[in-house]
Amino acid sequence: PSHDTNTKLLLHLNGTNGGTTITDNSGTGKTVTASGGANTDTSTKKYGSASGEMTTDDDIFTVTSSTDFNFGTGDFTIESWVYSSDWTAVDDKVLWEGRNAANGGNAIFLYDGTGEVWYVYKNASLGQTSSGHMTADTWQHVAWVRASGVSKIYIDGTERASFTDTNTYNFNVNCIIGSDYASSATREFNVS
Repeated sequence: PSHDTNTKLLLHLNGTNGGTTITDNSGTGKTVTASGGANTDTSTKKYGSASGEMTTDDDIFTVTSSTDFNFGTGDFTIESWVYSSDWTAVDDKVLWEGRNAANGGNAIFLYDGTGEVWYVYKNASLGQTSSGHMTADTWQHVAWVRASGVSKIYIDGTERASFTDTNTYNFNVNCIIGSDYASSATREFNVS
C-alpha cells in the first residue's frame, strides 16, 4: 500500500529473515528500532517479503517520538494486520503504546489474552472491549478509528466497538509496537 499526506507512519515490515532494519515508508522518515528479539521473519507473512516477528515479551519495535502523533481531539486511525499462534496467552499483546511513567500512560491499544481487542486510556483499568475475538493462526486486520469524537474498533472490517471519545491523544513519547507479543507477527502497520 502507498501513503497520502495524512499518513504519519507506515511500516511494511519487509526484509530478510532475522533482519532488524525497519523502514518507515510514510515519507516522514521516522526512526524505528527493533529491540529484544524483534525482527523481520520470512516464514510467517501476509504478503511481501516478510512480517515483523515478536516471540517474547521483550521483543518490540520502538518509534521515536514525534509531534505527528499529537492528535489532540482530532481524527486518527491506527491499523495493522496481525497474526498469533495463541491469543489465549496470559499477557496482553500490545499493538500501539504511547505512555511513560511521567505522563501516566497517554493511551494504549492492545489485545487481551482472551482474544478480545482492548482500548485503554491513561492507565485506566479498561476503556473499551471489542465484541469480537481474534482467531489463532489467521492473519486479521485490526483498526482503531476516531472520527468526529467517536472511536470505533474494527476486526477484519467489521465494527466491534463504538464509543464517544473526546479524549486528548498526544503520543509525544517513544511509541512501541509489540511487548508481550509472544508468538506473534505484524504486517502493514499504519498511523494516519
